[in-house]
Amino acid sequence: MSSLAFTLLAVSTLLTTPPSVDDQWLEWFPEPPPLSDLSRFPPPPVVSAARQFGMDYLLALKRLQTMEPARWSEIQQALEATAANQDVWDYLAYAQHHEWQDWFRQDMLELLRKRLGPTAYATGRMPPPIPLWCCRRLGD
Repeated sequence: MSSLAFTLLAVSTLLTTPPSVDDQWLEWFPEPPPLSDLSRFPPPPVVSAARQFGMDYLLALKRLQTMEPARWSEIQQALEATAANQDVWDYLAYAQHHEWQDWFRQDMLELLRKRLGPTAYATGRMPPPIPLWCCRRLGD
């Protein structure tokens, strides 16, 4: 049997053989969070305001970075930390968007759950739109 024929046979076997629980299928693909989990998080107007505040702060940091090249690395750290928090708020906003497909909204909740961790997710505690250390350090 040629290597191409063997490869095609192996691929077709993988595609037609359903995984078993012994393959830990359930660990690889856990149940997506239910959309009812959204009730524990801030409502859409709060999420929208937090996202806008984070975006405005990111723009201000980018301007500051160009005006103060001596503080470039410090400002870059603040940019990265703020963008990471902004991602979390974006996941929540996308999950709250009722016009989108449920599977996509559940995927966004799963990303949110991974980023927040189990305790914060279970209690609906979101991070601040900008890291608090940025306010103290960059305001000096």
